[in-house]
Amino acid sequence: MTATALDRTTTGVPGGTQPEPKEQWFLAPFNAGDLDGVTAFYAPDAVCVTQSGAHVAGREELRRWFGDLLEQKLTMSGKTERIACSGDVALLVFPWTLTGTERGGSATHLEGKAILVLRRQSDGGWLVAVEHPFLT
Repeated sequence: MTATALDRTTTGVPGGTQPEPKEQWFLAPFNAGDLDGVTAFYAPDAVCVTQSGAHVAGREELRRWFGDLLEQKLTMSGKTERIACSGDVALLVFPWTLTGTERGGSATHLEGKAILVLRRQSDGGWLVAVEHPFLT
């Protein structure tokens, strides 16, 4: 286990009245290939929309989906563009770039914009409830 959200005193994404920007909690475990670290930020019933538009629901399906992505050993960069909160719900906008080499050896460069909905937990941490990472 790496030093990620699993080592923190709050559930999932740290923050108080709003979650911290995504680059502060997601990029390190993603770029390290840390599946436990990446999925720790998602609610047990979270839903992600894939590039094809399919829905990946629940932590086990998310582990499979992220596991396949992490196996490609791509590098993600990005910077949170906006965080908007209303009570215990937050909307986060995160433009991102993925670069690396595909399994066949060709270079990969993907860009997109993720929209995330997070829910604040009783301990003050935040968990991703819904993510659509493939908006352009």
